[in-house]
Amino acid sequence: MNGLERPWTRHLAGYSLEDGQGQVCSPVESFDPATAQCVTRSGRVYRLRGRPGLGQDAEYVWRRWKRIASITEERDVTQEVFAAISAAKVEGRHGVAD
Repeated sequence: MNGLERPWTRHLAGYSLEDGQGQVCSPVESFDPATAQCVTRSGRVYRLRGRPGLGQDAEYVWRRWKRIASITEERDVTQEVFAAISAAKVEGRHGVAD
């Protein structure tokens, strides 16, 4: 996520169960649909839980973060990520066909 002149990065925006507040992470470096885990550039590991979507607090933090970071363009990949996690769960239950 950035724009035309800077490379796009992916960020998680959501609600932290640990901190009890909305947050946006540093750029995601890797994503494993089988474990629903993301590792960020800072090395922090996030596990995606529950249904996707932003609550009021997370939506506020996301808008503010974009303004501070001068983000003018974005692409929401929430449904793609959720679909990958869902597909990995199905494969895990049924095994992968050769």
